[in-house]
Formats: sequence, structure tokens, C-alpha cells
Amino acid sequence: SPPALPTAPPSNGTAGLAAPAAPRRLQETYGFLMENLKCTHCCREESDVCGCILNCGLLQGKCAGIHLPVCDVVRECYIRIDNDSPKGYDFAWQCDLMKCMAFCMRDVEVCSPVEEVFRVNHCEKAKVLDLDTCDVNCAGALRRSGSADWVLQAAAALAGALGARAAAPRT
Repeated sequence: SPPALPTAPPSNGTAGLAAPAAPRRLQETYGFLMENLKCTHCCREESDVCGCILNCGLLQGKCAGIHLPVCDVVRECYIRIDNDSPKGYDFAWQCDLMKCMAFCMRDVEVCSPVEEVFRVNHCEKAKVLDLDTCDVNCAGALRRSGSADWVLQAAAALAGALGARAAAPRT
């Protein structure tokens, strides 16, 4: 059976009538992980995001022995960590996980439907509700268009050529 809700102290002279405290809200990190990254929009990118999240310090070394698809490992690992030491009100931990998730969304350049759900429905919402002091950057990555890729490639080639020239012996 579910645990009993804690009660708040009586107020307004209603001695003996304890009002139930607000029920524990599930954190937005949990909500996003349990509802999303299920290979429904951009499977490879979603999987890459999960792999990135597993490499965040909060989860490293805590997910061993979970033999499932990578995004299911993230979900099971979160539950394992929360069962060992509840994280619902550990706002520093939640902030760090939200930062990890936001970083991974940007790093992988996850598809727009997943990024938007994360950013609007979970990350920005968490900053208003419980993580108001968290300095997470919820903004999505600026997706590079194919026409801009040549600029990055040219810059990399130029940097390589200049580096090789600088390393060449002078005569």
C-alpha cells in the first residue's frame, strides 16, 4: 500500500484537525525519463541522448547489471538510485540531473519534438516549480543546416593546415 501522506500542523485555530501536506510531486527529470525517449520520434538520437545521460557523473557506476535497451537502462537506473536514497526532494541532485539531460539534448542535437517536450514541459517547468535556483540552460541546440556544414569543415581544414605549417621545421 502507498505510504501515508505527512500531515501539516494545525492552523487557523483548528486544533486537532491536521491538514494533509501537499503530496510529493514527481520531479520533472523522472517525468520526462518515464514518458519519453522511447524510440518514438528519432530513435538513434533518443538512444544517443540516453547513452550520454548514462555517462553523467550522477549515474556512472550505478547502473551495472541492467541488461536492457539503453533508454530503459536510464529509467531503471533512476529508479534504483531513488530507491537507495530518495531524490524527490534532493533539489541539488535534481538540478545536476536536469543539467546533464539538457546538455545531452543539445550535444546530440535531438529531434525537435523530443527537445521541445523536454524544454517546455519539463525543464522550464521545473525551473518554475522546484528548481528555481538551478542554473540549468533549458535552451535547445541550434541545429546546423546542411549548407552551414561546409563552413565548419572549411574552418577545421584551415586550422589543421595552419597547425601543420606551424609545426613544420623552418629552413
